[in-house]
Amino acid sequence: MSLSLVPLLLTGKSISPEARQALRENRLQDAGELLMRKYGLTCIEAGHLLDVPLCKESTPFVDQPDRARKKSYRE
Repeated sequence: MSLSLVPLLLTGKSISPEARQALRENRLQDAGELLMRKYGLTCIEAGHLLDVPLCKESTPFVDQPDRARKKSYRE
């Protein structure tokens, strides 16, 4: 069983309207990418928030979030 933070993100006013709309439409990958770009989250952090894998398997340092900070989903 996993904990989803999506309901909290949907009701929060601190995330961008674009990310909120993507969440409403269940476009979790898009929402994750928006959160990464807008708030500087790593693919690991955004993936944990939305409970979806956002990191490419070839992304180095996937298990080390502090070193993955400069890596993005689209690289």
